Amino acid sequence: LRMRKERPFVFTNMKTGEGLQQIIDFIEHQGMLKD
Repeated sequence: LRMRKERPFVFTNMKTGEGLQQIIDFIEHQGMLKD
């Protein structure tokens, strides 16, 4: 994934939900949606 360079990435399988919680946690943390 040359285009990402040093930026983080997560692979997610929306059908099985694998990796989905990591995306949710990132959005909650970065969006300051949770205490």
